[in-house]
Parts: sequence; structure tokens; C-alpha cells
Amino acid sequence: MLKKNNDIFNKMYLMLLMTFILFITIVVQIFYLQLYEGNKWQEKAEKEIYKQNKIKSIRGNIYSCDEKLLATSAILFDVYWDSQIYMSDNKTFNAKIDTLSDCLSKLFRIRSKAYYKKLLLKAKKKKQRFLLLKRNVNYSDISKLKTFPIFRLGKYKGGLILKEKYKRLFPFYPLAYRTLGWDKPGTKNDCGLEGSFSKILSGKDGKRLEQKIANGEWKPVDFNKYEVEPINGKDIITTLDISIQDITENALRKQLIKSEASQGCAIVMEVATGKIKAIANLTFDKKSKKYKELYNIAISKKYEPGSVFKTASMISILEDKKIKLNDKVNTFNGSITYFGRDMRDSHKIGDGLISVREAFEKSSNVGMSKIIFEAYKDKPGKFINNLYNMNLNKPVGIEIEGERKPYIKNPKSKYWYKTSLPWMSIGYELELTPLQILTFYNAIANNGKMVKPFIVKEIKDGANTVKTFKTEIIKDSICSKSTIKKIQSLLIGVVENGTAKNIKSRDYKIAGKTGTAKISLGKSGYSHKYNATFVGYFPAENPRYSCFVVINKPTKGGYYGSSVAAPVFKEISDLIYATHLDKFYKVEPFSNDIKYPLAKTANLNDLKVFYNELNYKTEKTIINQDWVGTNQKNDTVRFYPKRYSDNTIPNLKGMCAKDAIFILENMGLKVKIEGKGRIKKQSLRPGSKVKKESYITLKLSKI
Repeated sequence: MLKKNNDIFNKMYLMLLMTFILFITIVVQIFYLQLYEGNKWQEKAEKEIYKQNKIKSIRGNIYSCDEKLLATSAILFDVYWDSQIYMSDNKTFNAKIDTLSDCLSKLFRIRSKAYYKKLLLKAKKKKQRFLLLKRNVNYSDISKLKTFPIFRLGKYKGGLILKEKYKRLFPFYPLAYRTLGWDKPGTKNDCGLEGSFSKILSGKDGKRLEQKIANGEWKPVDFNKYEVEPINGKDIITTLDISIQDITENALRKQLIKSEASQGCAIVMEVATGKIKAIANLTFDKKSKKYKELYNIAISKKYEPGSVFKTASMISILEDKKIKLNDKVNTFNGSITYFGRDMRDSHKIGDGLISVREAFEKSSNVGMSKIIFEAYKDKPGKFINNLYNMNLNKPVGIEIEGERKPYIKNPKSKYWYKTSLPWMSIGYELELTPLQILTFYNAIANNGKMVKPFIVKEIKDGANTVKTFKTEIIKDSICSKSTIKKIQSLLIGVVENGTAKNIKSRDYKIAGKTGTAKISLGKSGYSHKYNATFVGYFPAENPRYSCFVVINKPTKGGYYGSSVAAPVFKEISDLIYATHLDKFYKVEPFSNDIKYPLAKTANLNDLKVFYNELNYKTEKTIINQDWVGTNQKNDTVRFYPKRYSDNTIPNLKGMCAKDAIFILENMGLKVKIEGKGRIKKQSLRPGSKVKKESYITLKLSKI
């Protein structure tokens, strides 16, 4: 019995000893953790409870010159649903799923009610945690979404999960898309204004300390010292005019489609300031079968300009007083050979013996190369130095990254050949970008002063202007005033008498030069495809805008600059001239003794807009009639009603076609129009009875 008791006591002592050792071990471990690893575990615990979240800054906007929004950032949401929220509440889910599915179908308008019901039931069955319902949902739709059955209960009871993000939007897309560009942080795949001005547009992200709370959500810690407010990006005001951009892009696209060309570029610039008003770059996309802005041709693509470079050659030889414009040059049968290499004109000009002026205006390769070769064959470096003095060997320094450096070789180059001088004189064996060529022609329009083209005029932080960009002069004069005057007359002559006669305008004069250049294949020579170019300015007597157009590889309807590129220039210049008259004429206020333009018959609302735009005073009489006539009393235009019976043909003489068509078609008549202007004659006699579905012919003429 005693032995048994001793065994029991021994076991108890052993257990006590082990318990004591365990206690000591725990105490030692606690002290060790506190003294040596306390900071480590404290930091780990804090990381589980606290986290530093980024507060995203809002990217700045990009505006047109009249502050129309070209690029902006919007908060969008990706919408998900957590099906496990309702796993334990089948009764509520089953009662509301029909209504929820119907609401989703009506809101998103892309799927049926049955589709959403099937989708939700399937997710519920599979216990799917993140069921994607819709990407890029705007804030307005999110507000509606939060009122839907089940979803109105929120994230933890209704399963609605929203992933917030910023998306860049372009309200006038695709206008100027490549010029506006994009910015992809962490990559080299950026371009345009978005890429070049990324730091200014981006701003700086902020920081906020957040604490995890009981329901698993995070809330900001209420300590100001832990929060850094984001600095939102600044706004950019560009020189782009959205209406001119639209005109330019549409005119270019139409011609590309018509000529089935590979790509094209058009640029419009303000002569005196260098402000770029439009840049259009369109390339045929084989995937979509459409013309898109895939590459900034205007800034980044160099090419041999062909005959548009003859203007620089002519400036060189006039400056050196080597020829006069009425001197004669023999172009023979339109062909000449230099060191075994043939050069040809597109056709023989006259009897072959023509003036220097005619050689330029009719773009004779033989004539231009011959006078340059004769003048500089012993000193080709002099010709090249003259080109350098015109700044043709230097980039223009546009703000958008990616401008290529011009290539104009000199006699010291290993690529200089005996034939280089005559071929360079007509725009081969050298390369420039479209913007560099336009800058040169813009200097001619600007009486010799070369200004730097620019596309950003202002940087703003809210309502405050941070920086203003002004016109910079690259070169005070590219040549003497006398030479500029001669060149200006030659460029007018190209349109009045030469290769671009097809775009001669009755309303204003155009000055410019055509170019048709074979496309280089490198060491393999030249292809049978062409670049068709026209560059110039308008109105020639008092230039406001310069414009460049190039069409690459036209395959239908010709390939000459005169027939392919020049018509695009003409459409652009015509529409700018018609829609921006304030840029071309100073409208003086009319005195009381001057007669106002009066309408015999027109739509009342149209007339009010017309007279308001011209700042004419109109009588404030209430007229419950769509069609009115006008007269003048002192300095005020007065309206009086003109009523038309539905049973008799009205007298339409003097009306514009649009108004007459509206009246006649409402009477049930079919209208034929002949000519342009205002109505001079009508086939159905005024006062005669109307016969429904009968035809009436209106003859129009300038009145």
C-alpha cells in the first residue's frame, strides 16, 4: 500500500515539475517575444488592422481653343454580385429574383430578363463570389442599381460589389484621336498630348491610413497626420479648332475612300501665329476595313516631297540672282539625261522653250533641275547651304514627342552622287515630315518670317492660368523680301495658270504648289506608287491659314497632286472660308442710312438667328406665323406675316430653296430644283390650284 502511495506521489511531483517547467518556458517565451520580437509582431498585427491606401488623383482635361472638352476622366464602375450572400435566405431570393432580373434588363438594355434570371440562378447554384454583371457603368446608373431589389440591401446583405475605376473619355472621338494620344504608365506605348504632357495631366496621388472594422470593411483613421491629399492634374488648352478639325478630317477621309489610298495626312495652321488648328492622320485599317488614326503621319513620317520642294530650289536660285522669272529654259521634249540617268516631265510643255515662271507653275522637272544644275554644278554645297539657311535641315520642335529629323544630305556625304543635285532640286534624295514642309510654306505666307508651330496655348489649374505659350520665331526671314514677293506670285500662278487650275476659286485666291513623287523602295529604286501632295495658303492676298495635304498610294482616279491632294485642300479652304468669315473680314457696324439685307419670304426663326448673328436690331413683335416677310424702319428690321393657302400655289420668287421646299412639300407637291441661289422662276403659276402629288420645278439663280 505504501509503495502504491509513493508511486502516486512520484507521479504528482513529476506532473508538478513538468507544469513548472512549462510555466517557466512560457514566461521565458513571453519575455523573449516582448523584448526581442515584440516590434516585429506588433507591426504584423498593425498590418492586419491598418493599411495605407492610395487616393487616386484626377487626371486633367484637354480642351480645344474655345474650351470644348476633347479629353476628360470619368469615374466608372464594374458591377459584380456575390451569390453566397443569399445562400441562407432562399425565400427572399426566390421572391425578388424576377423583379431584379427585369430591372437589370431595363437598365443595361443588352440582355433579356430571362437571361439575367438564368445567370443569377446559375451563380447561386455554383456559389460564385464575383459574378460580373456589367463593366464601365456610370454613376447615374449605379445610383439606380442601388435601389433594385436585393441590391438595395448593400454589399454584405445584398451582395452588390462595385469596383471603382477612372476611364479616359474623348467626347469628339475619333476627331484628332492620335494627336490627343494616350498615356500608359510603365510602358513606352504612349503618344500625342496625353503622352507628352503626362506629368502635367497626371497630378500626384495622395495617401490615406485606413483601419479594419468589425464587418470587414475599411474606414479612414481620423488622424490628419496620416493623410496626404491628392493633387489633381492640370488642364491643357490646345490651339485646335474642333470645327476646322472636323472639316479637315472629313475632307481627307472622303478623298482617301474615293482614291482607295493607303493613308493620308492634312494639317491646318494659322499663318501669323503658328497655331495648329487641325491635324488629321488617317490610315486604312485592314481589320476594320476603315480609315483610322493609327499613326501620327504629320509629325513622325518622313518622305520625299517631290515637286513641292521646287519652291525651296527657286528661293535658292532667286536669292543668288542666278536667273530671272522671264528667262527662258529649254525643256526639249520633256526629257533630259544626267550622267546616264533619265529625268522626265509628265508631258511636253508647249514647244519646249518656256520661261522660268512657266517651268515652276507647270511643275517641269526638266526645267527646274536644269536651272539648278547649271547654277550649282560646280558648287553644290552652295545650294545645300541655302537650304540649311531656310531651316529645312532642322526639326520644328513641336511639343508632341516623335518628330523625325529632316534628311538633307550635303556633298560631303558618302551617299552624295553626281545625280544628287538635279534630283534634290525636284524633291528627291531628301526627306521631310508634313509639318516641316508646312512650316516652310507658312513662312512664305508670313512674308518670310518662320514661326514655330505649336498646339498647346495654355496650362490651367482650375480657373488659374499656370503657363501661357506664345508664338516663337524660328527665323526672322528665310530670304529677302524681294524673293518672297516673287515666290508668292509664283505660288498664286500655280493655281491661276498652272498645275492646280482645277482648284481656282471665284471667292478668294489660293496660293500653293502641287507635288507628285514616286515612293522610294530604298536600294531597290522606286515603286510605281506615288505620294500626291498639295501645300499652300489662303486667301493669297492676306493669308490667314496655311494647309498641307498628302495622299499616300492612291490607286483609283489618278495619282497627281493636282487631282488627288489639291481638291482636299480646296474643300478644306472653302469650308473654313464659309464658316469663319470673321477671320477674313472685319465687319463694321452699319449706320442708320445703310439698307439692311431684307428677305421677301423666309422662316421666322431662321431670320431671327440670321439678324442676331449680324447684330441687327429686330422688332419685338409677337407673330404667330412661321413664314414672314421683312422691311426696314430706321435702324430696325420689321417682320410681317405671310400666309399661304393650302389650296393655291404661292409666289415663291426671291425665296431660298430650303424654305420653298418646306412650304410646297407640306402642300403635297413634289419639287424639282434647277440651278443655285434664290428662286427666279416657278413652273406652276402663282394663284393656281394645288393638285396633290403634282410636280413643280423651281429655277434658281444668283440674285
